[in-house]
Amino acid sequence: MSRQFPDSNTIERAAQRINRMKPPKSKTAEVLSARVSLNIAMRTGKYEECIRYTDRIIDVFKKSPALIQGHTNFKLFVTAIYYGANFRTYLRQYKESDELMRLLESPLNVRQCDPGLYYEVKTLHELAMGVATYDLSRSRKAIGEYELLPAELHMQIPAIKQSEIFFTAAIASIIDGTPKDALRFVNIIRASKPTDIRNDLRQYIRVLFLIIHFDLNNLDVVETGIKAGRISFKRKNVLNPFYDAVFKLFSKMTRAKSIQKSEIAIREFLDHYSGEKAQFWASMNNYFNLRAWLTSKLEQRDFFKTLQEDEKL
Repeated sequence: MSRQFPDSNTIERAAQRINRMKPPKSKTAEVLSARVSLNIAMRTGKYEECIRYTDRIIDVFKKSPALIQGHTNFKLFVTAIYYGANFRTYLRQYKESDELMRLLESPLNVRQCDPGLYYEVKTLHELAMGVATYDLSRSRKAIGEYELLPAELHMQIPAIKQSEIFFTAAIASIIDGTPKDALRFVNIIRASKPTDIRNDLRQYIRVLFLIIHFDLNNLDVVETGIKAGRISFKRKNVLNPFYDAVFKLFSKMTRAKSIQKSEIAIREFLDHYSGEKAQFWASMNNYFNLRAWLTSKLEQRDFFKTLQEDEKL
C-alpha cells in the first residue's frame, strides 16, 4: 500500500494550529515546537519562515549551552545552523549564509567533536554556495577535499547525505562544462542502494543523466535513458507532468533531423514556464536550471554565461 502524504491545505491548517498554541514553557519544549514548525514550513517552501524557526532553535541553544551537551542536541544545533544557512542561500543572502556557518568553527569546534557531521554539512554548504554564486572554483574545491577524506570519515557520513553531495557536485560539473566529471558523480549515485538516495533525487537523477549524455553527444545512451526512465516511472507509479515532458523533449531532440526541429521541441517545452502550471515548472528548477540549459542550446550560448547573464531563467 502506498504512503499517503498530507496535501498543502492540510499542512497549512496544521501550521495555523501550531501558531495559535501557547508558547512552550521549557527550553526543550521550545526547541521541539520550533522543529515541528520548521518541518511544516519546509513542506510548504516558505523559506522566510524556515529561517525564523532555525534561528529560534539556534537562539535557544546559544542562551542555554548546557542543552548542547548531549549528542542528539549537539547534532540538532549543528543541523539548525546548516539549514538556516541553506535557506539563506535560497534567498540569495549569501553573506549571512556564510556568517552563520562560521559558528561551526568557533565556539562549537564541530570538526573535532563530530568530524563526520562537520564534513557533511560543510561540503554540502560549500557546493551549494559555489553553484548559487557561480563561484565554481569553490564547488570544485569542496568536492575535491571531500573525496580526499579518509574512508573512516566517509563511513561516518550517512549514505543519503553522500548522495546529496554527489548530486550537487554533478550539477556544479555540468555548469562548469565538465560533463565527464558530472557523469562520474551521477554514476556513483545510480550505483547506490535505493534506500541511500532521497526519492526526489532518485527521480531527478534521470534528468541529469539525459543532460550529461546529450552534452557528451551520446544520443544512443540518451534514448536508452528515456526508455529506462519511462519504464521505471510507470512501474513505480510516478505521475509527474514535468518528467513526462522531459522524456518527450529529449526524445524529440535526439531524433530531430534538423536544428530547426530540435529548436521547435525546446520552445514547446519552454512554453510550460509561462503556462498554467508555470509555478510548478519553475519549482523544478530548484534542482537544476533546465530552463537556462535549454535556452543556452537554443541560442547557442555557453551555459555558464547564460546563467550569469540571466538569473531570471
